[in-house]
Amino acid sequence: MSIKGRNTFTWPLMLFLPLFVVIPAKSKETKLYYMNENCQSKIMLHREAIRLDLYRGGYPYAGFGCNTSVEATLVSVNRLVTTFRRMDTVSSVIGICSDASSRLDIYDGPYYHTGLPLTGIYGLCGKNVPKRSYHTFTNYMTFGFKTGSSSHQSFEAVITPYHEGQCFKDEYKCSNGYCVASYLRCDGYNNCGDNSDEKNCKFLLTIGAIIGIVVGCIAFIAIIIGFVVCCCCCPWCCSCEYQSI
Repeated sequence: MSIKGRNTFTWPLMLFLPLFVVIPAKSKETKLYYMNENCQSKIMLHREAIRLDLYRGGYPYAGFGCNTSVEATLVSVNRLVTTFRRMDTVSSVIGICSDASSRLDIYDGPYYHTGLPLTGIYGLCGKNVPKRSYHTFTNYMTFGFKTGSSSHQSFEAVITPYHEGQCFKDEYKCSNGYCVASYLRCDGYNNCGDNSDEKNCKFLLTIGAIIGIVVGCIAFIAIIIGFVVCCCCCPWCCSCEYQSI
């Protein structure tokens, strides 16, 4: 003769346990584009930011040249700002970037060689990441890259649509007066151009995190209420059954 105890009070908890599983919200991913896949073409943006790199798969061949335009399509968000996270191209010996080495130019407009480049008469090259930002007065920004080298080269630019003036409710007001989409705040990228959207982010809760906390609290309360109701209505739920064998 043996006594086997079976504790049955745990099943109410199992009933409500799925409510306690909260899937964390994921912020919008900043999509990555490559110039060699968008040569002589246009990338259209609404309010989302993108990243632009030089070449997917291997490295550019000697004599490689490519122009890629980016367009901000919304009338209310009609300018573009670019910052750099990485610059790893062939350096010029004399300090002037050239087609013989490598040269990246950025223009304010839909075409290559639209007026003077935003990057100056010397262009960008080398391995020093530009500290400044580049912004347009139109809703177009065009990138042009040429190289005479076949070595590995890359860069990473972050391109963000913005506008000035009064920000909308779903926008973030940068310290420089730019208005960008609020979900770009604290996403790890310098979307404002002055990096003000990435400051004081340590204790900032995203909307997804707040929703997760609220849902978790509601689920916990539901578990407690369910357990109490079960114990009051069905006393056997909270007791142990003993079965003789």
